[in-house]
Amino acid sequence: MSKTTLRFTILAALAAATGLALCQSRAEQQDKLDFLVGEWRTVHTAPSREGEPTVIKGEATIAWVLGGAWLRHEFQADFPGRGKVFTTHMINYSTPKKKYNFTMFDHFGGEAGVFHGDWETEKALVVTAKFEEDDGSTSFQKFTVTRVSEDEIWFSRAFSDDGKRYHFEVKGVYTRKKG
Repeated sequence: MSKTTLRFTILAALAAATGLALCQSRAEQQDKLDFLVGEWRTVHTAPSREGEPTVIKGEATIAWVLGGAWLRHEFQADFPGRGKVFTTHMINYSTPKKKYNFTMFDHFGGEAGVFHGDWETEKALVVTAKFEEDDGSTSFQKFTVTRVSEDEIWFSRAFSDDGKRYHFEVKGVYTRKKG
């Protein structure tokens, strides 16, 4: 065996071993999201100008897709005064970035929101994004996904002008559908 062939064989073995280790690490991180999988009833509360919060009832389906590479969160609800709203979130773990990716799409057809983050506590995944607004200003958003129990999760979304002080905007309580 030539030195070149030997080097190639060693590099290929190292790459395969490293790739396997990366996959195992990624799989371990992805496994932390399994609690989200299921059919859910949702109740979101959002502040309103009239003082009483707006209550938005809906449902969500969360499932692994694309061979388990992404978690897809499909949400729809009747928003008082706005009609039906639809969103899709795609969630996975990026091994190179060592962060979770959280991409949000909605039926309004604007640009997707791309968030990144990690577990703030054992039960709370926090992802944030920075947005360039049409008027040239910058805004920030934060999603917090909290595991309350096997049958309840919270999705909270907050907004900020400076990326430091967030104000509460929407809190969603997801209750697992039974049977």
